[in-house]
Amino acid sequence: MPARTAPSTWEPLGRYSPEQPVAWRAGRLVTARELLQEAAGIADRLPAATQGEELVVLCGDRFRLVASTLAAWRRGYAVALPPNAQPGAVAGVLGQRAVRRVLHDGDWSFGLDVRTVASSAAAVGAPAAWLRLATERTLATFHSSGSTGSSRASTKTAGQLLGEAAVLGETLGLHASDRVLTTVPAQHIYGLLMGVLVPLGRGASLVCDSPFQPESIAACARESGATVLVSVPGHLRALGTLRDGDLAGVRLVVSSSAPLEPATAAQLHRLGARVMELFGSTETGGIAFREPPAQLWQPLAGVVVSADPNGRLIVESPFLDRAAPRPFVTADCIDLSSDGTFVHAGRDDGVLKIAGKRIALGDLEQRLRGLMGVEDAAVIQVPVGGARGHEIWAMVVAPVLSVAAIRQNLLAWFDPVTLPRRFRCVDRIPRESNGKLPLQRWHEIFDGAAAEDFEVVCRRSRATEAVVVSGAAVEGTMWHEVELVVPKGLRYFQGHFDGYPILSGVVILNQIVLPEGRRVWPELRHLRGVSRLKFRRPIRPGAVLCLRLQRHPSELAYEFDVRSEGESYNSGTLTFGARS
Repeated sequence: MPARTAPSTWEPLGRYSPEQPVAWRAGRLVTARELLQEAAGIADRLPAATQGEELVVLCGDRFRLVASTLAAWRRGYAVALPPNAQPGAVAGVLGQRAVRRVLHDGDWSFGLDVRTVASSAAAVGAPAAWLRLATERTLATFHSSGSTGSSRASTKTAGQLLGEAAVLGETLGLHASDRVLTTVPAQHIYGLLMGVLVPLGRGASLVCDSPFQPESIAACARESGATVLVSVPGHLRALGTLRDGDLAGVRLVVSSSAPLEPATAAQLHRLGARVMELFGSTETGGIAFREPPAQLWQPLAGVVVSADPNGRLIVESPFLDRAAPRPFVTADCIDLSSDGTFVHAGRDDGVLKIAGKRIALGDLEQRLRGLMGVEDAAVIQVPVGGARGHEIWAMVVAPVLSVAAIRQNLLAWFDPVTLPRRFRCVDRIPRESNGKLPLQRWHEIFDGAAAEDFEVVCRRSRATEAVVVSGAAVEGTMWHEVELVVPKGLRYFQGHFDGYPILSGVVILNQIVLPEGRRVWPELRHLRGVSRLKFRRPIRPGAVLCLRLQRHPSELAYEFDVRSEGESYNSGTLTFGARS
């Protein structure tokens, strides 16, 4: 399709009258006037931005995130969105970019807590006139979640971000009467587009709740009057437990981030919803759409696709990251039709050669999910060094199958040397809220990190002692605490010692300290040394422990202290190699 001519300016709220509903929040409809008064109150607390200045938005409440983002844009800032609110992820963003300010609604000791900001009492006028954005102005920088061990930043202009929202809204046929409920957080580009910018661009309303469990999704949809559900395959698969009528008001379900399984699409159709899939990435923006059970992908308006001699997808699009080469060669493989539609044929970077034999991870994962008795499955490739280079790990939810039975079934399709090197049977696949597989959590499970062996009471993290370094980057000491109970029947007590069981030092380090450190600072993977290690008192069955980790974000190390009843039992410092 020919490229569209972008307007010179965008008005994110141009379709609203002041009293028109813009959001469903806390059991009631919120008007455009109320949203803008909230945004205006925050904007009044911000100085005007300098050229190219960014601020970080760390709001878990979707309404406050929208208000904070609009306020930032009003004052001339671009927003930087970390993939999550974990201290390690936030520190990574603060360290990568010249960020001077943070807007948040959580337990952070620096930045502006938008919960404390009063809404503007002044009239804000017509929503369209309150915020106009030039097409070439930079609006947002998205940071990937680092599910492959690395994190990337992708910057979007108003023309790219709001232009894509306009195309998606038109493609999906959203109406001003629609109310959009999403299970994907707005820190990710898919969540921000479909959960915020697309409904705003169509004059519709958004639901501020973000439920995840099937019953809570259905209850929230009924209460809010949601007509559109935006989610990912991992969340949608769980909706199979719902009954006919549970999603009676939902006319459209939108899915992205991974292929939607035919069985899941059929189940959603049975519940009465039309299903649309979107295909794209943070770097490329939206590429194509389809409506299951159709297999062919249709490029979005303005997007041109082609294939190189190896079948890799090439994209030319107005939504491409400005730093990306044009046209952009992806790692996706396609079978291209003469009319421009295509079938997705897997990813080029998902093909491994093991002992001279090729194996496609997508094919392996699909076969695993198709086995009788397997409820869910996922596979990843993990770098291991040496002659092998990589090995395959598989995680499956299969309550009635053994690993041996799963391997035996796979031999009908795959050479033995290409089967996953390591398996884990779990109750559920650990996925992030955007559907991606967190590499950190896989390492915890496969490397035997057994925090689940202990009864975790609570976890909390925060940053303290905020300072400004070199006049720009916000840094500060970061700490993380976890309270846990040591079960009396813990397997690590066996043989250590008869008649007087105590928790060994290696268990304390490997099963408590290291897993918690990796949970909040996944970039610290390669342990280089342990210093100032002290074991003052033995930890006995039934003990209630508080583990405190403390780190300065510029250091590749953290201190730990294991305490019980106010006394320090174990402490030390762990030092790591270069960030992964």
